[in-house]
Amino acid sequence: MPYLLLWLIVLAAPLVSCSSVRNQRVAAVQSSQQTSGGVVIDKSGQTYVNQHKIVVGLNADDFSYRRVTTIIKGKGRELEVVRDCSAIAAIRLNGDMQDTSSKVNNVTIINRDTIEIHTKAMVEKYRHEIKNQANPDRPYQYLRFLGMMSEGEGNMLVNEGVIIIVFDHDPSADFRVYGFGLCGNANSTFINRGLIKFGGMGSPLTRMRGMGSMADNVSFINEGTINIDVQMSEDARMITSGGEYNEIINNGTMLGRSSGTLLGMTRYGDSHIVNNGTIDLSVVKMPDGYKSILAGSEKFVCGMMELMSSKCTHIPPMGNKGVINITLDGLDDTDWTGYGMYVGMVSPCRTNMSVNNDGTIGLAQRGSNVKHQMAEMGIFSRVMGDSPISITIGNWRTHLRDFKKKEEHLFVSNCAVKMDFSKANVHLLQGKDGADGKVWSVSPDVLLTNPSGKSTVEGYEKIGFAAALDGFNMNWKKADKTISLTKKTN
Repeated sequence: MPYLLLWLIVLAAPLVSCSSVRNQRVAAVQSSQQTSGGVVIDKSGQTYVNQHKIVVGLNADDFSYRRVTTIIKGKGRELEVVRDCSAIAAIRLNGDMQDTSSKVNNVTIINRDTIEIHTKAMVEKYRHEIKNQANPDRPYQYLRFLGMMSEGEGNMLVNEGVIIIVFDHDPSADFRVYGFGLCGNANSTFINRGLIKFGGMGSPLTRMRGMGSMADNVSFINEGTINIDVQMSEDARMITSGGEYNEIINNGTMLGRSSGTLLGMTRYGDSHIVNNGTIDLSVVKMPDGYKSILAGSEKFVCGMMELMSSKCTHIPPMGNKGVINITLDGLDDTDWTGYGMYVGMVSPCRTNMSVNNDGTIGLAQRGSNVKHQMAEMGIFSRVMGDSPISITIGNWRTHLRDFKKKEEHLFVSNCAVKMDFSKANVHLLQGKDGADGKVWSVSPDVLLTNPSGKSTVEGYEKIGFAAALDGFNMNWKKADKTISLTKKTN
């Protein structure tokens, strides 16, 4: 069904009643009163429009429920039991447990007011029931807080208002606490036209997702703002997709500042991913007295991430048409790295992927004497052996500079790579340290830095270079593989 037609149907749909675990909670929401509890929609085919403020988590007795979820780990998908607290949820329950015998399908939920969630009270309530390193046999893997959630299939979640999740729990909590803005299941659509914001102190074991799903055939569309401003975190992602054949599109703004792994958009398994808006991410150091639990390879930030696997058969191009800014701020830990785009391989994949950057990718680091590895695209493999990652470079817009500098690479890899430049059209801007007419190398080993020495470059003789702006002349000496830019004179 065309997207516009589908949206018109949603707008025209009547507001129908929904049920709650406690009827008075639904009544409170519908009568314009602030409520400290959630709304549960337990019948398929309904539309619920929230037009009043909902506050969840201030009271330890706010409703929560046991739920079984799916997550991708090193050996594939696994089931996990979690404790969920949702402001608005499309789910069928049996007491305070998920009813796995049936699901709520074809539901539309629209938020047009404010959803506010706090973590402190419920973290205290369940702190002895969530697994940690010392207590792996506790009943729940995580404690999760969700703005809008749908358990069934064919659902639509739309945020046109504000969703705020405040991580105000004890930062010494030794178990994982999750926050989700929008979360759901297969064949569904999630749209943010408003604000999804994460704030508070957090903890070294805090995770958050603006929009997320591990299911297949899901569309994620951000047309508003997703803002992460949390002092401590383990892993924070604006939009994360763990299923196949999904669409991940950013037409809005993503702003992130925290001290853990920080990702803008992620995809997995033959899914579309495009940035048309702004992604601005900064990693900062942990507050004094706290220590990150991240391993060295987990300490990275990127605007767009691709995880290739043996399940991939036709990977759509990954494309940036907007702005991506990546900053490492005051980090003395040498393990930290930053990338505009990140391509990783989790199991052997022979499928070629095309990558395009028609927008802008900015790399910056400040507040430390450490020179961190940064690149417009990083390429890494978790697969043992020399199975190469195959990438075709398409259009690429970048600043002309010394691409061999550790903090200013164009492409960098730690693994076997087969990179095809035969379709590459590189559009060059004057670099910040580029004097007029300064000559720079654009040889293959400069464009692609690979310390492992396992890279294969194809099609370089067909690569194209051009000045990105009409006000510059480009002098390309093909035999020397060098280029300079000079401003045109009147």
